[in-house]
Amino acid sequence: MSDERGGLPSASSASRYAACLGSWHLERQVAEVESTGDAAIGNRIHAALALEPVTNLTTDEAWIIDRCREQEAELVANTFGGYETNCFREKRLWSLDADGNRLWSGKPDVIYTAEVQGKMWGLIIDYKSGRGVVEDASQNLQLRCLVALLDESWGFTMDRIMVAIIQPLAGYASVAAYESQDIHDAIVESSALMDEIKKLGQPR
Repeated sequence: MSDERGGLPSASSASRYAACLGSWHLERQVAEVESTGDAAIGNRIHAALALEPVTNLTTDEAWIIDRCREQEAELVANTFGGYETNCFREKRLWSLDADGNRLWSGKPDVIYTAEVQGKMWGLIIDYKSGRGVVEDASQNLQLRCLVALLDESWGFTMDRIMVAIIQPLAGYASVAAYESQDIHDAIVESSALMDEIKKLGQPR
């Protein structure tokens, strides 16, 4: 199985990195395994939401997909009003050094961007298909790293980025707003974390 991350750190594992700085070096020694059970169901739901062809969806899977789409549409309307948006699904974003070398990445489930009254706004959505408790969007480190990546990808021009976790089995979406200073802080903190985990000898 190919690794589109190129063996580099990913925003999806940011919470684990923060809890165990040595885990990134450890994970590079472990072979990736095929998803089974609930993870496989989640992958099917995410694929359908990314508009990929998925056959034989169960009634429960179809219900979750429909609720995700409904909540997504409402979030877009509430965030951007009638402004025209650009939408990107499953687009991997990269942080680069001064020479253009890849450092780390993240792949939001969906991104919306729009110019609103002369300001550049973004919306990052993360789908959760299970029932398990997840962090509030304002505390979610993966989303915080994705905020940094989105701003960098747009040439550090974002004025406001909303983040949201859509988890239909847990109720309505959890939403948080990152203003200009928050975005700057997210860039500094996520970059520092990704630098730390690459150092040899970090505790596991």
